[in-house]
Amino acid sequence: YGWNALKRRAEINTFSSFDSGQTYSLVLQDTSSQWVSEVSNAFAPNGNAYVVTGASKRTGKLRGHTYGQMHLFHSQDGGITWHEPLKGSFIDWTAAAADASNGKYRNRLYILGYDIANDSGEWVGPRKPLIYSSDNGKTISKPLFTGKFPDDGGGYPLAAKVNDKGYLFVLYKRDNPSGLLIALSKDGGKTLELMPVINKDSLITDRNIFNAGFDIDKSKKFNGRLYVTYAATDKGKSGIMLAYSDEIGNTWKQKIVPDYIYK
Repeated sequence: YGWNALKRRAEINTFSSFDSGQTYSLVLQDTSSQWVSEVSNAFAPNGNAYVVTGASKRTGKLRGHTYGQMHLFHSQDGGITWHEPLKGSFIDWTAAAADASNGKYRNRLYILGYDIANDSGEWVGPRKPLIYSSDNGKTISKPLFTGKFPDDGGGYPLAAKVNDKGYLFVLYKRDNPSGLLIALSKDGGKTLELMPVINKDSLITDRNIFNAGFDIDKSKKFNGRLYVTYAATDKGKSGIMLAYSDEIGNTWKQKIVPDYIYK
């Protein structure tokens, strides 16, 4: 995602590497609008690659994100060629994940968002949307509104991952106070359970929160461990906070990595 100053437009460019990252080739562009954003991507074990974008409506009397469309592009050959996008209601601030487990939802694609537009050009919020595709991006489900967030600006999905059991985990931004939390689905996205706040013992500011990182350990020794990183201040020390959970997000342990590298 970036601003094309020459063409005065926001656009999405997707690059693929076929030589272990030595070189990259432009394989997909979404220039369907003067403002294309809200990008996320995912990769499924069956070789499918997905790119999600949001094309805002910038012409005519009715303009803006809520009159735009979500575009779901998919590739069935590892990103070499791409199908025409499946279109749906505009989703604000997307995160995507594909199920790589051996469970019943293997290869299912999940798309989450901060908000979604209805047919009248209005935001549905504060409920948080989740949609999925179980047929390689050919069709998508109706939106499920499973995240119960207060209407305080919280609920931005920063990242989404699926563990080896097929559980979907979503890292969300939380407001009042500013913070991070995990939502968990064990049933293919039908329900989402909000887990305890991650950073209750440390200070995090809004300018840092959108840079938080999230991943799930795939090793034998720590399989299933959740990791979250974010810039924070704890007991007068600033740096990168590493939080981890061995209990699917019910409890967290944290350790701050000093910011000496910036001095």
